[in-house]
Amino acid sequence: SNWPAFVPVHDPSRKAYIGIQNMGTVFTRRFEADRIGSQVPIRLMHLEGLHELFLSKFVLSSTDFPAKVKVNFSMKLTYRTPEHDYDHEETLDSEATESIPESEVASQPRKQWDDDCPWAEWYSAEDPVKGFELTTIWGEKMFEESFEMAEVENASSFDADSWLLQPVVSPYM
Repeated sequence: SNWPAFVPVHDPSRKAYIGIQNMGTVFTRRFEADRIGSQVPIRLMHLEGLHELFLSKFVLSSTDFPAKVKVNFSMKLTYRTPEHDYDHEETLDSEATESIPESEVASQPRKQWDDDCPWAEWYSAEDPVKGFELTTIWGEKMFEESFEMAEVENASSFDADSWLLQPVVSPYM
C-alpha cells in the first residue's frame, strides 16, 4: 500500500510517531510527526506487531520473495531511575514534626545527602548525582518469524551484548 505506516516513538516525553512509506521496490520515505490524532493500536507497541507491520509494508507479494523473509534486527533500550526531588521530601523525623507546629516545619533546614560526612561542619552541597541511566544493547540478530520478536522483547537486560551505566548529573555541575 502507498499509505505510510506510523509507529510510536518510544520517548515518554513526546507524543511522537515515525512514519515509513514504501515508494516502490527500492525506495522508502521516513518522517516524524507529533500528535497524530488517531489512536495507535496496542499491537504496534510491541516488537511482534512492528515486525508484522514491516513485513506487510515492504514485502510486496509472496511471489516476489521466498516464503520466509529474514529480518536483521538490533535493539537498544535505556532504563533511567526517576530523579529524586529533595525539595518535596519530608526532611524531619516523625518524632520531631509531632512537637513542632506546621508553620515552623517549613522553616527548618533541609537534611542534605552529606550531613553525616566529616566535611559537613564547614561545607555542604546539593547531591550532584540525580540518578542513573543504564543503556543495554543487543547486537544484530536475524529473525524469520514474528513470535521470535516477542521473545526478544521479553528478554532480560542481563542477556544484552553490552551495557553502559552512567550517572545522571545535576545540570548545575
